[in-house]
Amino acid sequence: MNLLKVSPSTYYYKGKSGVRKQGVSRSNDGIITAAPLSDEEVLREIKKYRKQFPTYGVPRMTALLKHKSNMKVNHKRVYRIMKENHLVLKRKRFKTKRTRARKAFATLDTKPFYEITVKEWDDVMPVNLKGIFLCSKAVYPQMKKQGKGKIINISSGVFFKGLPLFLHYVTSKGGVIGMTRAMAREVGDDGICINAIAPGYTVTKVMEDDSIHDEAFINAVVGSRCFKRHELPEDLTGTIVFLASDDSDFITGQTIVVDRGGTMH
Repeated sequence: MNLLKVSPSTYYYKGKSGVRKQGVSRSNDGIITAAPLSDEEVLREIKKYRKQFPTYGVPRMTALLKHKSNMKVNHKRVYRIMKENHLVLKRKRFKTKRTRARKAFATLDTKPFYEITVKEWDDVMPVNLKGIFLCSKAVYPQMKKQGKGKIINISSGVFFKGLPLFLHYVTSKGGVIGMTRAMAREVGDDGICINAIAPGYTVTKVMEDDSIHDEAFINAVVGSRCFKRHELPEDLTGTIVFLASDDSDFITGQTIVVDRGGTMH
């Protein structure tokens, strides 16, 4: 253990990233015990990451502290520290119909299918299915004219898991995969590739509201993955760049799951 002595009885050790991990104390008999991680240390790391990622809220900041700074913190503690130091981002009030639907989707309540209302069903489908359909129609003429194009749809790993109590959401994401496959058959002769990616539970800006996060649920999702950490939007970048590049010209109608092994497909 690489110990750094800061007082006659207190030591700290460093992680691979060079960032100080949990403190440890050495007693007179030589036994090393864990010392509490102070709010000041957590705040210092938060301020460092805020300079690099000014739009990151509590969930993504928590993920950075856990997996880059190796700090043993949870969502509630990070939220408290950020709130006390006026670092919690203020949420904008959306006024357009489209953004209202997006917000409604982000805060779906878990419930059995027979309790889902028609309005709740209709709030999800336009965003997850109709939007993709309309975007594809809009870009198709130009792609056909140039004899090549790449369309990348966003589905979700919940379709393969059959996640209960979210029937409207799971159905819409399954529809994206069906649309991707059928449309790929239609536009293949035009040189257009249509594929989809299926992320896992991803910590995004629209989910920054503390009230819609359940610590036990998030921990369960992370624990089910082969690599135990939060999924961030940046984790999807490599797959999207590949599907948009010439390297994927012979791939169409496919769905790639990107969730660190949470879903095997």
